[in-house]
Amino acid sequence: MDSKQAILLVVIGVILLIAAKMIYDGFNRKKKIMQRIKRSYGRLPKNDYSAGRYNDNGIAYYYKNREITTPVIDDITWNDLDMETIYMILNNTESGVGEEYLYALLHTPCMDEEKLKERDRIASYFDEHEQERTKVQYELGKLGKLRNSSVGQYLTGIRSMRPHKPTLHIICLAALILAIFGCIVNPTRWLPYIFLIIVFNMVIYFKRKASISTYFAVFSYLSRMNQAALSIADLKCEGIAQYSQMLRDCAKPLSSISRYSWLFVSGTDFSADLLAIILDYIKMMTHFDMILFDYLAYRLFKYGKELDQIMEIIGEIDCDIAIASYRRYMADGQKTPVCRPVLHSGEKGFIKAENIYHPMIVNPVMNSISEDKSVLLTGSNASGKSTFLKTVAINAILAQTICTCLADSYEAPFFRVYSSMALKDDIQSNESYYIVEIKSLKRIIDAASDKEDAYAHVPVLCFIDEVLRGTNTIERIAASSRILEAISHMNAMCFAATHDIELTAILEKDFSNYHFQEEVSDDDVTFDYVLHPGRATSRNAIKLLGIIGFNKDIIQEATKAARDFEETGSWAALTD
Repeated sequence: MDSKQAILLVVIGVILLIAAKMIYDGFNRKKKIMQRIKRSYGRLPKNDYSAGRYNDNGIAYYYKNREITTPVIDDITWNDLDMETIYMILNNTESGVGEEYLYALLHTPCMDEEKLKERDRIASYFDEHEQERTKVQYELGKLGKLRNSSVGQYLTGIRSMRPHKPTLHIICLAALILAIFGCIVNPTRWLPYIFLIIVFNMVIYFKRKASISTYFAVFSYLSRMNQAALSIADLKCEGIAQYSQMLRDCAKPLSSISRYSWLFVSGTDFSADLLAIILDYIKMMTHFDMILFDYLAYRLFKYGKELDQIMEIIGEIDCDIAIASYRRYMADGQKTPVCRPVLHSGEKGFIKAENIYHPMIVNPVMNSISEDKSVLLTGSNASGKSTFLKTVAINAILAQTICTCLADSYEAPFFRVYSSMALKDDIQSNESYYIVEIKSLKRIIDAASDKEDAYAHVPVLCFIDEVLRGTNTIERIAASSRILEAISHMNAMCFAATHDIELTAILEKDFSNYHFQEEVSDDDVTFDYVLHPGRATSRNAIKLLGIIGFNKDIIQEATKAARDFEETGSWAALTD
């Protein structure tokens, strides 16, 4: 065997090893994705929410930078209801497109009954057709999630790109090809030139790549997104037939993006394998990816609307599967009721809910309510008032976003949802709690009274916990009663919780009274968390001081002072 044959065998051996490694990596990747899909469906998702994923360049980017024409869940309401945690519980998506779409979806309650029914139909279809669902999830799983950026940001980045002609990169490639042919003809003479050309090409490559390196990740992900669209369309799932055709129509003009996506996978990329590392060095010398980059950048820019449509459809499909998974988890894993809401279009606010409960409470106490008036909740500390407010609020949002309620039944009109509950002093703006609170209440009144808004016909559903707690008792009762009365006379339904029993009498014309109660023993207070009609008649604040371990003299004196005030209507001055 001569040296040429030996070299040929070595080359063939290397190629076979690389091919075997590629096949193994592909098989192993598919196996891991399929295992994760089967393991995670119908269970609580496990996602990485490390610092930075919710910033303006992360998961939230798509929502904050898309054009929105419908009412949204504003930041105050989102934080009051801890919707971030609700999002984490629901986020059983497989792709970055899906998780960003879900975040936007939960912020924008739908006002279209047909759209919600369609979302429910797709979720139900995938829950009932495991084989089809698994195939779609696999394609979404191959697309994957992003760590430190967002798909929405990628789409914005494509629109900001300027056309660039790849003239210099073509010259670099031509010089390399010429040097290679020269080496074949006269190796001794051309070998130094090929070395210099490779060095020159690498210098030019890194200089250009430094200015567009962020777009490489953009191209890699968008090309995979386009390929996912084509692959999902080719699955021919009956339940999403119309969306498959739309995906095919949008992805077809961008098929060249998918065809060359492998050129934009870096050896340092999270999904890279041995082939990607080898390709890195080839690209440095040939500039193939730079030449294609300029060509494909033009096509991405030209078909930006199609990319937006692909993201919308893939995001919706991924979210609908996540909705199906969540329903399965609550019904089978938690053994708690899940229902589809019945929603009406109309200006009159009402709520009918049977055995409604909070999604984040294990073994929750379920309550029922049927009301067409605003609701005033009273009860002692820790009795369940705030939790009930959040229960109704979260379910109202879920009804109009994921078409799912945590109850035996839920019926209501479409709502615009606002809350004023977990407020804090704003130190940076030098605003006291009271100022923050009245601004929060003012935004609710503005929303309920704005007749120029395109959605003014949709009633406001608002939740207020301890209205005007930031001021003195006399002014609090006087002002809060008038604020709550004003809201109840607007196109709004209000759920308010208070410790001020006086409000139950002042507002009994406009508010239905409900309360939570407790059972008090000598050394304990037991809550049943059951909603009862009527106003509260008991208090436990002083009793809780004793249970916690405060001095008995303090408890006795406080009890006597409260009793004296109830009898005389005035507070006695303390004396030594």
